[in-house]
Amino acid sequence: MDSDLECQHRVAKKFLSEEDKKEEKNFLPDSNFISLKKRADFLITRKKGVSLHGKYLILNIFKNNLSICRVGLTVTRKMGTAVKRNYIKRVIRSCLRTCTSEVNNNVDIEIIPKKTTRKFQFSFVKNDLMYLLQNYNNLKH
Repeated sequence: MDSDLECQHRVAKKFLSEEDKKEEKNFLPDSNFISLKKRADFLITRKKGVSLHGKYLILNIFKNNLSICRVGLTVTRKMGTAVKRNYIKRVIRSCLRTCTSEVNNNVDIEIIPKKTTRKFQFSFVKNDLMYLLQNYNNLKH
């Protein structure tokens, strides 16, 4: 009898965590974000755009003719294994979601983490991203 209750508790716990994962995955506060996918778009953003350097991130920003904001992440193999690179990308995406008020529409943004990002905390990366986006907004006006 006790094992049945224990089993039910584990299943309920597992079910809740899957729901939380689905909510996190589907959570996009601003539907204007689309990811950059083509190499040509990355190269245009890198060559013709403005490059801003922070302590943890490098941002390349280029004004596009679309009414949406496109974001691309570039994490090199020098950052570590695939697990570490995916973790860094998840953290940066999460930081970007919290900084939606700072992001303008009709821009392409390429975010490149520096090597120091391997030993970072979420709050440091978020502050760095907000600082760089505010600098871009000040440059533009």
